[in-house]
Amino acid sequence: MGHLALREGEKMLVSKDVAYKTKTSMDLYPKPYQGKFYVTTQRVAFRTMGGLPPEFEYELSEIESFSVGMLKTIHLNMKDSGAHTLTGMFNKSLIQGLLDVGIKQV
Repeated sequence: MGHLALREGEKMLVSKDVAYKTKTSMDLYPKPYQGKFYVTTQRVAFRTMGGLPPEFEYELSEIESFSVGMLKTIHLNMKDSGAHTLTGMFNKSLIQGLLDVGIKQV
């Protein structure tokens, strides 16, 4: 899986295998991409194996909120009106990590 290099003073809170459900320019319909989701004291990021797209990284200040759907699917709601959907088993630690860094759950 891709790795997230920590910045000076940044601490890793949660690192979990997930699937990021999105549509790329190569896809007709959204599909899951396997990778690792990170929650740190400064940002969140998704990295795929080998660093291939799609990947994302956002400062905590860019995230409006998150919601939890069926089967613990996590929807990150961005301040710029974008959204990202993550699925995976046992996402309780991710949910707690997002709450711990001050992202509100709606």
